[in-house]
Amino acid sequence: MKKNGKVLVTSKDVADLGAPTFSAWVATGAFAKNNPEFLKSFAQVTEKYAYAFITQKSAWGADSENTKLLAQLLGGTPANHAAALQNLSLISLESQASEAWLGGGEKSGVAKILKETAGFLKEQKKISRVLPSYAAFVTPSVVASLKK
Repeated sequence: MKKNGKVLVTSKDVADLGAPTFSAWVATGAFAKNNPEFLKSFAQVTEKYAYAFITQKSAWGADSENTKLLAQLLGGTPANHAAALQNLSLISLESQASEAWLGGGEKSGVAKILKETAGFLKEQKKISRVLPSYAAFVTPSVVASLKK
């Protein structure tokens, strides 16, 4: 689409307007309960690369080994991946564990976003009901375990 079209708004533009977009790793309750060490190991690996990205952005340019590997894994070109990464903002473990994101139960930013999204989907008649709270589906436990 980008070859023949025009980007109207990026996720960074949306976030700058106060409505963050984000990707999240999600596990079912049963999987999380039965595989806590796997989740911790997975989070450690993703945090390692997130930290590298945050602290060494020059290592993710169009000519970098990182974007060449992304192109091999995902298709596209290193230049395309480098350009897409320019709009990527990653947050620290401390921020992820905070009330703004995963911490805080009912006050959790993610729980609020899930509820707002459910409300929107109900208005669109895509779902039939909205739960009173989505806090039970949000936990900072894996992120908090990495901080220790």
